[in-house]
Amino acid sequence: MVVPKLFGASVAPDPHRFALLADTHANAPYNASLKSIGGLWDNNLKRVVGQITSIWPLPMAAFVVGDLAFNTGECPDYERFNKLFEPIRSAGIPVHLAMGNHDHRGRFWEMFPPAETPVPNRHVAVVPTERANFFILDSLDGEVGKVQLQWLADALDANPDLPAITMVHHYPEEPGKPWGALGLLDTPALFDVILPRKQVKAHFFGHSHHWNIGSRAGVHLINLPTTVWDGITGWVDMLLDHGSARLQFNTLDPHPEIRKQVTLRWR
Repeated sequence: MVVPKLFGASVAPDPHRFALLADTHANAPYNASLKSIGGLWDNNLKRVVGQITSIWPLPMAAFVVGDLAFNTGECPDYERFNKLFEPIRSAGIPVHLAMGNHDHRGRFWEMFPPAETPVPNRHVAVVPTERANFFILDSLDGEVGKVQLQWLADALDANPDLPAITMVHHYPEEPGKPWGALGLLDTPALFDVILPRKQVKAHFFGHSHHWNIGSRAGVHLINLPTTVWDGITGWVDMLLDHGSARLQFNTLDPHPEIRKQVTLRWR
């Protein structure tokens, strides 16, 4: 779903290039306890937005995979988010958003009314592009849930021909994996939907504030970094090809994988 208030002017972007972000934690209440950290996060998000709008050709769209707001999803946080994304809007880059545990669905919808809600009380969408379909899920409550999972299964079955990329805020809860525990509560049920459907090639998530790439049964599992947390901040530049995707991690801080390109081959 393209957020209506983030539409911009017409440009000539690369139809296969996408900017991927997570955990922006935009916050407006600059009180004494938040002034220092809030100012730092605010500046980091401005820098990330500046990097995205400076690349050429521009991306076809940007995705923010949850935790848009600082803590409890207050209206001023979403107003701040919208203001910080003003340059992206002005560049004509559509922005697609997912819900995370620090968001508030009702207040988010006040700021960004959805065009439709195919799953009651959930912010979900299918975003079609030339080389892949993106499926955005809502895990604000820590799980996807049976109704949303059925919607995902039906939506995937209705779109079997193009590669599918799923996105949800919470990381898979799998003991021993790099992203650890405290993740998506119904991880097995989600994998029961996406793993057998061979058009699903990659699954993106945030929540941990780390950058990591893994896989399960041939599906690539990509943990997107936060845009704001000092030390591991950044975003991912993705270029879709026929049968693969190239990812480049762009970080604001020293990191061994800064601007390193990784090619993910589709199963």
